[in-house]
Amino acid sequence: MEIVPAIIGKNIKEIEDRVTKVLGEVKWIQIDVMDGIFTPQKSWPYTEGAISDLAKIDAIRSDEQKIEIHLMVQDPEKVISEFVEYGADRIVFHYEATKNYSEIINFLENEEVEVAVSIMMSTPISAIDELIGEIDSVQFMSIDNIGSYGQPFNELVLDRIKDTKEKYPGLSISVDGGVSLENAKSLIDAGAEDLIIGSAIFGKDNPKSEILKFKELESTPVK
Repeated sequence: MEIVPAIIGKNIKEIEDRVTKVLGEVKWIQIDVMDGIFTPQKSWPYTEGAISDLAKIDAIRSDEQKIEIHLMVQDPEKVISEFVEYGADRIVFHYEATKNYSEIINFLENEEVEVAVSIMMSTPISAIDELIGEIDSVQFMSIDNIGSYGQPFNELVLDRIKDTKEKYPGLSISVDGGVSLENAKSLIDAGAEDLIIGSAIFGKDNPKSEILKFKELESTPVK
């Protein structure tokens, strides 16, 4: 199991500040990117004046610290190359934001960058059938409205994860949205390998301490 802190920032400084708070405790960090089209809100690098910061992605990654870019943007194929050029180790794009799946997957494969597809709660899990075998992982959104911290968790995602794991036992699954200490164990037991966590980590006084609490859940016996 991997705990993956999710960071939303208006600029690279906000992102760097949050990265600093979790360095040394996790292998992966997810940076959420919102264009204000696919999502109502905008985040770095779509906020005013922030696009010039794009090259600084590489400054916050290392061999030990991997960076995952969660592209909550319309037509991600138009911008993926920029994030890859500046240091993304994995790209997560939304199934609902494009029809050019093969173009995206082939490009990332050629660049030796991991590729994941994210699907919304409203998207049937059968939608990803055509992509199995071509993607490294699938990310289930577990909230109804994406784009900000603190959205309520939708328990229906548990059955979606279980059904997918039964159908594709070798598929790596992550879950993003409303993940907390209260529901994390259920997500692990359902089959999620990676927990993408935002406010339950960064909304606390000591983010590293919160990460350790999540890690301890993996070894907790099922009641």
